[in-house]
Amino acid sequence: MSDSPVIATRDPRLEFLRGALLVLLLSPSLMELPAIGWMMVPSAGAWTALLCLRLLDGLFVLCLAVVAGSVFGRTACTHGLARCAGALWQRALTFYLGLVSLALVVLLLRQVPGVETQVLTQWTDPATGLVGSIYPGPAERMSYQLFEVLFLRAGPGQLQLLALCAALLSFAPLLAWALQRNHEKAALASSAVLAGSAIFYSAGSSATGLNWLGAQFEQRYALLAWQLLFTFGFVFGWHRAHWVTWAARNRWPRFVGVLACLCTAMLVWIALDYCTQGSAIAAPLPAGLEAVLLLCIGGPLLMVCYRLVALTWKPLRPLLGFILLPLGQQPLAVFVLHGLWLMLLLQLPPLQPQTAAAALVMTWLVTVLIVRSRTALRWLPH
Repeated sequence: MSDSPVIATRDPRLEFLRGALLVLLLSPSLMELPAIGWMMVPSAGAWTALLCLRLLDGLFVLCLAVVAGSVFGRTACTHGLARCAGALWQRALTFYLGLVSLALVVLLLRQVPGVETQVLTQWTDPATGLVGSIYPGPAERMSYQLFEVLFLRAGPGQLQLLALCAALLSFAPLLAWALQRNHEKAALASSAVLAGSAIFYSAGSSATGLNWLGAQFEQRYALLAWQLLFTFGFVFGWHRAHWVTWAARNRWPRFVGVLACLCTAMLVWIALDYCTQGSAIAAPLPAGLEAVLLLCIGGPLLMVCYRLVALTWKPLRPLLGFILLPLGQQPLAVFVLHGLWLMLLLQLPPLQPQTAAAALVMTWLVTVLIVRSRTALRWLPH
Protein backbone atom coordinates (compact mmCIF):
# COMPACT_ATOMS: atom_id res chain seq x y z
CA MET A 1 0.00 0.00 0.00
CA SER A 2 1.28 3.47 -0.88
CA ASP A 3 2.28 5.76 1.95
CA SER A 4 1.07 8.84 0.07
CA PRO A 5 -1.78 10.60 1.84
CA VAL A 6 -5.21 10.79 0.26
CA ILE A 7 -5.66 14.29 -1.15
CA ALA A 8 -9.20 15.55 -0.61
CA THR A 9 -10.70 18.13 -2.96
CA ARG A 10 -11.72 20.40 -0.07
CA ASP A 11 -9.33 21.29 2.72
CA PRO A 12 -11.11 22.17 6.01
CA ARG A 13 -7.97 23.79 7.43
CA LEU A 14 -7.73 26.20 4.52
CA GLU A 15 -11.45 26.91 4.79
CA PHE A 16 -10.98 27.58 8.52
CA LEU A 17 -8.26 30.12 7.68
CA ARG A 18 -10.45 31.73 5.04
CA GLY A 19 -13.28 32.07 7.55
CA ALA A 20 -10.95 33.85 9.98
CA LEU A 21 -9.79 36.11 7.14
CA LEU A 22 -13.38 37.07 6.32
CA VAL A 23 -14.05 38.08 9.92
CA LEU A 24 -10.91 40.24 10.00
CA LEU A 25 -11.54 41.64 6.53
CA LEU A 26 -15.21 42.57 6.82
CA SER A 27 -15.53 43.61 10.48
CA PRO A 28 -13.75 47.01 10.10
CA SER A 29 -16.38 48.28 7.65
CA LEU A 30 -19.09 47.41 10.20
CA MET A 31 -17.14 49.13 12.98
CA GLU A 32 -16.90 52.36 10.97
CA LEU A 33 -20.66 52.72 10.51
CA PRO A 34 -22.25 55.78 12.19
CA ALA A 35 -24.31 53.54 14.48
CA ILE A 36 -21.11 51.96 15.85
CA GLY A 37 -18.82 54.96 15.43
CA TRP A 38 -17.33 54.59 18.91
CA MET A 39 -15.43 51.52 17.65
CA MET A 40 -13.88 53.32 14.68
CA VAL A 41 -10.31 52.25 13.91
CA PRO A 42 -7.72 55.04 14.29
CA SER A 43 -7.05 56.82 11.01
CA ALA A 44 -3.26 56.86 11.31
CA GLY A 45 -0.43 54.60 12.29
CA ALA A 46 0.37 50.95 11.68
CA TRP A 47 -3.24 49.86 11.17
CA THR A 48 -3.69 52.41 8.36
CA ALA A 49 -0.43 51.20 6.85
CA LEU A 50 -1.81 47.65 6.82
CA LEU A 51 -5.04 48.88 5.24
CA CYS A 52 -3.06 50.66 2.52
CA LEU A 53 -0.95 47.56 2.02
CA ARG A 54 -4.17 45.50 1.86
CA LEU A 55 -2.54 42.45 3.43
CA LEU A 56 -5.87 40.83 4.35
CA ASP A 57 -7.16 41.38 0.82
CA GLY A 58 -4.02 39.77 -0.58
CA LEU A 59 -4.34 36.77 1.71
CA PHE A 60 -7.97 36.33 0.64
CA VAL A 61 -6.98 36.38 -3.05
CA LEU A 62 -4.22 33.86 -2.36
CA CYS A 63 -6.67 31.56 -0.53
CA LEU A 64 -9.15 31.87 -3.40
CA ALA A 65 -6.43 31.03 -5.92
CA VAL A 66 -5.14 28.01 -3.98
CA VAL A 67 -8.67 26.61 -3.61
CA ALA A 68 -9.46 27.29 -7.29
CA GLY A 69 -6.24 25.66 -8.46
CA SER A 70 -6.79 22.64 -6.24
CA VAL A 71 -10.49 22.07 -6.99
CA PHE A 72 -10.52 22.95 -10.69
CA GLY A 73 -7.15 21.32 -11.26
CA ARG A 74 -8.74 18.06 -10.14
CA THR A 75 -11.62 18.79 -12.53
CA ALA A 76 -9.18 19.26 -15.42
CA CYS A 77 -7.38 16.00 -14.65
CA THR A 78 -10.62 14.02 -14.31
CA HIS A 79 -12.97 15.59 -16.86
CA GLY A 80 -10.71 17.58 -19.19
CA LEU A 81 -9.85 21.22 -19.79
CA ALA A 82 -13.20 22.16 -21.35
CA ARG A 83 -15.10 21.06 -18.22
CA CYS A 84 -12.56 22.90 -16.05
CA ALA A 85 -12.88 26.15 -18.04
CA GLY A 86 -16.68 25.96 -17.93
CA ALA A 87 -16.65 25.48 -14.16
CA LEU A 88 -14.27 28.43 -13.68
CA TRP A 89 -16.41 30.72 -15.84
CA GLN A 90 -19.52 29.61 -14.00
CA ARG A 91 -17.85 30.46 -10.69
CA ALA A 92 -16.78 33.85 -12.04
CA LEU A 93 -20.37 34.48 -13.17
CA THR A 94 -21.65 33.61 -9.68
CA PHE A 95 -19.29 36.17 -8.11
CA TYR A 96 -20.36 38.75 -10.70
CA LEU A 97 -24.07 38.16 -10.09
CA GLY A 98 -23.58 38.37 -6.33
CA LEU A 99 -21.92 41.78 -6.60
CA VAL A 100 -24.32 43.14 -9.21
CA SER A 101 -27.38 42.05 -7.23
CA LEU A 102 -26.17 43.99 -4.19
CA ALA A 103 -25.21 46.98 -6.31
CA LEU A 104 -28.71 47.03 -7.84
CA VAL A 105 -30.34 46.83 -4.41
CA VAL A 106 -28.31 49.85 -3.27
CA LEU A 107 -29.15 51.64 -6.52
CA LEU A 108 -32.88 51.17 -5.92
CA LEU A 109 -32.65 52.12 -2.24
CA ARG A 110 -31.07 55.43 -3.25
CA GLN A 111 -34.37 56.35 -4.87
CA VAL A 112 -36.33 55.82 -1.63
CA PRO A 113 -36.62 58.99 0.49
CA GLY A 114 -35.24 58.65 4.01
CA VAL A 115 -33.11 55.57 3.32
CA GLU A 116 -29.43 56.18 4.17
CA THR A 117 -26.92 54.76 1.66
CA GLN A 118 -24.10 57.30 1.89
CA VAL A 119 -21.48 54.92 3.32
CA LEU A 120 -22.20 52.45 0.52
CA THR A 121 -22.17 55.01 -2.27
CA GLN A 122 -19.05 56.95 -1.25
CA TRP A 123 -15.47 55.90 -0.67
CA THR A 124 -12.85 57.57 1.50
CA ASP A 125 -9.20 57.22 0.52
CA PRO A 126 -7.37 56.13 3.72
CA ALA A 127 -4.16 57.81 2.53
CA THR A 128 -5.49 61.27 1.62
CA GLY A 129 -8.86 61.43 3.38
CA LEU A 130 -10.53 62.49 0.12
CA VAL A 131 -14.14 61.39 -0.33
CA GLY A 132 -15.42 60.43 -3.76
CA SER A 133 -18.71 59.15 -5.12
CA ILE A 134 -18.73 55.58 -6.41
CA TYR A 135 -22.23 55.75 -7.91
CA PRO A 136 -23.60 58.09 -10.59
CA GLY A 137 -25.55 61.05 -9.30
CA PRO A 138 -29.17 60.29 -8.36
CA ALA A 139 -30.31 62.77 -11.04
CA GLU A 140 -28.70 60.72 -13.83
CA ARG A 141 -30.90 58.66 -16.13
CA MET A 142 -31.77 55.25 -14.70
CA SER A 143 -30.55 53.54 -17.89
CA TYR A 144 -27.11 55.13 -17.41
CA GLN A 145 -27.02 54.09 -13.75
CA LEU A 146 -27.90 50.51 -14.71
CA PHE A 147 -25.17 50.55 -17.36
CA GLU A 148 -22.60 51.64 -14.77
CA VAL A 149 -23.64 48.88 -12.35
CA LEU A 150 -23.76 46.07 -14.92
CA PHE A 151 -20.29 46.91 -16.25
CA LEU A 152 -18.83 47.12 -12.72
CA ARG A 153 -18.29 50.86 -12.99
CA ALA A 154 -20.39 51.47 -9.87
CA GLY A 155 -21.13 49.45 -6.75
CA PRO A 156 -20.60 49.34 -2.98
CA GLY A 157 -16.97 50.15 -2.27
CA GLN A 158 -16.77 47.65 0.59
CA LEU A 159 -17.47 44.80 -1.85
CA GLN A 160 -15.07 45.61 -4.70
CA LEU A 161 -12.96 42.60 -3.74
CA LEU A 162 -15.80 40.49 -5.17
CA ALA A 163 -15.39 42.18 -8.55
CA LEU A 164 -11.64 41.52 -8.50
CA CYS A 165 -12.30 37.84 -7.73
CA ALA A 166 -14.81 37.59 -10.59
CA ALA A 167 -12.29 39.08 -13.05
CA LEU A 168 -9.46 36.84 -11.87
CA LEU A 169 -11.62 33.70 -12.08
CA SER A 170 -12.74 34.64 -15.59
CA PHE A 171 -9.10 34.70 -16.76
CA ALA A 172 -8.21 31.51 -14.87
CA PRO A 173 -8.99 29.15 -17.82
CA LEU A 174 -5.92 30.61 -19.56
CA LEU A 175 -3.85 29.50 -16.57
CA ALA A 176 -5.51 26.08 -16.58
CA TRP A 177 -4.69 25.69 -20.29
CA ALA A 178 -1.01 26.50 -19.66
CA LEU A 179 -0.74 24.22 -16.64
CA GLN A 180 -2.50 21.35 -18.41
CA ARG A 181 0.32 21.50 -20.99
CA ASN A 182 3.04 21.74 -18.31
CA HIS A 183 3.90 25.37 -19.09
CA GLU A 184 4.14 26.45 -15.44
CA LYS A 185 7.33 28.45 -15.93
CA ALA A 186 5.91 30.31 -18.93
CA ALA A 187 2.73 31.14 -16.99
CA LEU A 188 4.64 32.43 -13.97
CA ALA A 189 7.07 34.40 -16.14
CA SER A 190 4.21 36.01 -18.09
CA SER A 191 2.49 36.96 -14.86
CA ALA A 192 5.72 38.52 -13.54
CA VAL A 193 6.13 40.51 -16.77
CA LEU A 194 2.60 41.88 -16.47
CA ALA A 195 3.21 42.88 -12.86
CA GLY A 196 6.52 44.44 -13.90
CA SER A 197 4.74 46.54 -16.51
CA ALA A 198 2.39 47.77 -13.76
CA ILE A 199 5.41 48.79 -11.68
CA PHE A 200 6.92 50.59 -14.66
CA TYR A 201 3.64 52.37 -15.41
CA SER A 202 3.11 53.57 -11.85
CA ALA A 203 6.79 54.24 -11.00
CA GLY A 204 7.28 57.44 -9.07
CA SER A 205 3.57 57.98 -8.47
CA SER A 206 0.61 56.51 -6.63
CA ALA A 207 -1.14 55.50 -9.85
CA THR A 208 -3.10 52.29 -9.69
CA GLY A 209 -1.64 51.00 -12.95
CA LEU A 210 -3.16 50.29 -16.34
CA ASN A 211 -6.95 50.12 -16.27
CA TRP A 212 -7.71 47.07 -18.41
CA LEU A 213 -11.47 46.80 -18.09
CA GLY A 214 -12.43 50.35 -17.13
CA ALA A 215 -14.07 48.86 -14.03
CA GLN A 216 -14.37 50.60 -10.69
CA PHE A 217 -12.49 47.94 -8.72
CA GLU A 218 -9.32 48.61 -10.75
CA GLN A 219 -8.96 51.93 -8.97
CA ARG A 220 -8.29 49.96 -5.78
CA TYR A 221 -7.07 46.61 -7.12
CA ALA A 222 -5.05 47.05 -10.31
CA LEU A 223 -5.84 43.90 -12.27
CA LEU A 224 -2.48 44.01 -14.05
CA ALA A 225 -0.70 43.73 -10.69
CA TRP A 226 -3.08 41.62 -8.59
CA GLN A 227 -3.10 38.81 -11.14
CA LEU A 228 0.40 38.05 -9.83
CA LEU A 229 -0.99 36.82 -6.50
CA PHE A 230 -3.72 34.81 -8.19
CA THR A 231 -1.34 33.19 -10.67
CA PHE A 232 1.14 32.00 -8.05
CA GLY A 233 -1.65 30.82 -5.75
CA PHE A 234 -3.42 28.99 -8.60
CA VAL A 235 -0.22 27.20 -9.64
CA PHE A 236 0.42 26.20 -6.02
CA GLY A 237 -3.13 24.89 -5.67
CA TRP A 238 -2.89 23.05 -9.02
CA HIS A 239 0.11 21.08 -7.71
CA ARG A 240 -1.25 20.78 -4.17
CA ALA A 241 -1.19 16.98 -4.23
CA HIS A 242 2.58 17.02 -4.77
CA TRP A 243 3.13 19.54 -1.97
CA VAL A 244 0.98 17.62 0.52
CA THR A 245 2.79 14.37 -0.26
CA TRP A 246 6.19 16.05 0.05
CA ALA A 247 5.27 17.67 3.37
CA ALA A 248 4.05 14.34 4.76
CA ARG A 249 7.41 12.68 3.97
CA ASN A 250 9.68 15.47 5.21
CA ARG A 251 9.99 16.84 8.72
CA TRP A 252 12.28 19.76 8.01
CA PRO A 253 9.41 21.99 6.69
CA ARG A 254 9.01 23.00 10.35
CA PHE A 255 12.39 24.70 10.13
CA VAL A 256 11.31 26.33 6.88
CA GLY A 257 8.16 27.52 8.62
CA VAL A 258 10.13 29.21 11.39
CA LEU A 259 12.40 30.83 8.81
CA ALA A 260 9.35 32.00 6.85
CA CYS A 261 7.96 33.57 10.04
CA LEU A 262 11.17 35.56 10.51
CA CYS A 263 11.26 36.65 6.87
CA THR A 264 7.60 37.63 6.98
CA ALA A 265 8.10 39.70 10.12
CA MET A 266 11.03 41.51 8.51
CA LEU A 267 9.08 42.19 5.32
CA VAL A 268 6.07 43.49 7.24
CA TRP A 269 8.34 45.78 9.25
CA ILE A 270 9.97 47.12 6.08
CA ALA A 271 6.56 47.59 4.44
CA LEU A 272 5.10 49.48 7.40
CA ASP A 273 8.20 51.66 7.62
CA TYR A 274 7.92 52.43 3.90
CA CYS A 275 4.21 53.21 4.13
CA THR A 276 4.49 55.57 7.11
CA GLN A 277 7.79 57.22 6.19
CA GLY A 278 7.56 61.00 6.36
CA SER A 279 3.86 61.15 7.08
CA ALA A 280 1.43 60.44 9.89
CA ILE A 281 -0.93 59.04 7.26
CA ALA A 282 0.30 56.07 5.31
CA ALA A 283 1.08 56.61 1.64
CA PRO A 284 -0.12 54.00 -0.87
CA LEU A 285 2.44 51.83 -2.62
CA PRO A 286 2.72 51.80 -6.42
CA ALA A 287 0.38 49.23 -7.88
CA GLY A 288 2.87 46.62 -9.10
CA LEU A 289 5.19 46.96 -6.12
CA GLU A 290 2.25 46.50 -3.77
CA ALA A 291 1.35 43.18 -5.39
CA VAL A 292 4.95 41.93 -5.27
CA LEU A 293 5.21 42.88 -1.60
CA LEU A 294 1.89 41.21 -0.85
CA LEU A 295 3.10 38.02 -2.52
CA CYS A 296 6.36 38.05 -0.56
CA ILE A 297 4.52 38.64 2.72
CA GLY A 298 1.26 36.83 2.12
CA GLY A 299 2.71 33.63 0.67
CA PRO A 300 4.96 32.73 3.64
CA LEU A 301 2.39 34.06 6.11
CA LEU A 302 -0.33 31.87 4.64
CA MET A 303 1.89 28.78 4.79
CA VAL A 304 2.89 29.50 8.38
CA CYS A 305 -0.72 30.08 9.46
CA TYR A 306 -1.79 26.90 7.69
CA ARG A 307 0.95 24.97 9.48
CA LEU A 308 -0.08 26.38 12.86
CA VAL A 309 -3.72 25.50 12.22
CA ALA A 310 -2.69 21.97 11.20
CA LEU A 311 -0.67 21.52 14.39
CA THR A 312 -3.53 22.73 16.62
CA TRP A 313 -6.41 21.35 14.54
CA LYS A 314 -7.82 18.96 17.16
CA PRO A 315 -8.63 21.67 19.75
CA LEU A 316 -9.35 24.38 17.14
CA ARG A 317 -12.03 22.55 15.19
CA PRO A 318 -14.47 21.95 18.09
CA LEU A 319 -13.65 25.35 19.61
CA LEU A 320 -13.98 27.70 16.61
CA GLY A 321 -14.88 25.41 13.72
CA PHE A 322 -18.63 25.90 14.25
CA ILE A 323 -18.20 29.59 13.37
CA LEU A 324 -15.22 29.82 11.01
CA LEU A 325 -15.68 26.69 8.89
CA PRO A 326 -19.10 27.68 7.46
CA LEU A 327 -17.80 31.19 6.75
CA GLY A 328 -14.79 29.83 4.90
CA GLN A 329 -16.86 27.32 2.95
CA GLN A 330 -19.30 29.93 1.61
CA PRO A 331 -17.30 33.17 1.20
CA LEU A 332 -19.54 34.62 -1.51
CA ALA A 333 -22.68 34.21 0.62
CA VAL A 334 -20.83 35.86 3.52
CA PHE A 335 -19.95 38.86 1.34
CA VAL A 336 -23.56 39.23 0.18
CA LEU A 337 -24.88 39.01 3.74
CA HIS A 338 -22.25 41.53 4.81
CA GLY A 339 -23.66 44.00 2.29
CA LEU A 340 -27.16 43.45 3.63
CA TRP A 341 -25.96 44.02 7.21
CA LEU A 342 -24.30 47.25 6.12
CA MET A 343 -27.55 48.51 4.61
CA LEU A 344 -29.52 47.54 7.72
CA LEU A 345 -27.12 49.04 10.26
CA LEU A 346 -26.90 52.25 8.24
CA GLN A 347 -30.54 52.97 9.06
CA LEU A 348 -29.95 52.83 12.83
CA PRO A 349 -29.16 55.84 15.04
CA PRO A 350 -25.90 55.84 17.06
CA LEU A 351 -25.98 52.95 19.53
CA GLN A 352 -24.74 52.61 23.07
CA PRO A 353 -21.43 50.68 23.39
CA GLN A 354 -23.05 47.56 24.82
CA THR A 355 -25.79 47.58 22.17
CA ALA A 356 -23.29 48.17 19.38
CA ALA A 357 -21.10 45.28 20.52
CA ALA A 358 -24.16 43.03 20.73
CA ALA A 359 -25.20 44.11 17.21
CA LEU A 360 -21.77 43.22 15.82
CA VAL A 361 -21.78 39.80 17.46
CA MET A 362 -25.35 39.19 16.33
CA THR A 363 -24.51 39.93 12.68
CA TRP A 364 -21.84 37.24 12.62
CA LEU A 365 -23.91 34.67 14.54
CA VAL A 366 -26.88 35.11 12.22
CA THR A 367 -24.53 34.95 9.21
CA VAL A 368 -23.15 31.63 10.49
CA LEU A 369 -26.65 30.23 10.99
CA ILE A 370 -27.71 31.31 7.51
CA VAL A 371 -24.69 29.83 5.71
CA ARG A 372 -25.13 26.60 7.66
CA SER A 373 -28.73 26.38 6.47
CA ARG A 374 -29.09 24.79 3.05
CA THR A 375 -32.59 26.22 2.75
CA ALA A 376 -31.38 29.79 3.24
CA LEU A 377 -28.51 29.31 0.77
CA ARG A 378 -31.03 28.64 -1.99
CA TRP A 379 -31.78 32.36 -1.94
CA LEU A 380 -28.16 33.53 -1.83
CA PRO A 381 -25.34 33.27 -4.38
CA HIS A 382 -22.73 30.89 -3.02
